[in-house]
Amino acid sequence: MSSGSQRRWRYRWRSTCRTFSLH
Repeated sequence: MSSGSQRRWRYRWRSTCRTFSLH
C-alpha cells in the first residue's frame, strides 16, 4: 500500500464525515 494513497483516503473520509453531520 502506498502512503500517498492512504493520505488521500483520509481526506475523502473527512469530507464524508462532514456530509453526515449536515444530514
